[in-house]
Amino acid sequence: MRSLAILATSLALTAAIVSANCDPTKWSPPVDGQYNTTGRIDPNKLNVHLIAHSHDDPYWLVDRR
Repeated sequence: MRSLAILATSLALTAAIVSANCDPTKWSPPVDGQYNTTGRIDPNKLNVHLIAHSHDDPYWLVDRR
């Protein structure tokens, strides 16, 4: 039971630290107003692709055979 309390406390502290790091009041836009949007891949970072899509178009339901 004590280990569960320690785990819960650790998780709560970690969540507090993460939320403090994500505080939008600490964000600042680039000085020149331009964001770096180059296609350069940093080997030290996870490369994530977000693909927006919608199922509002009924065509995806059609059998295209």
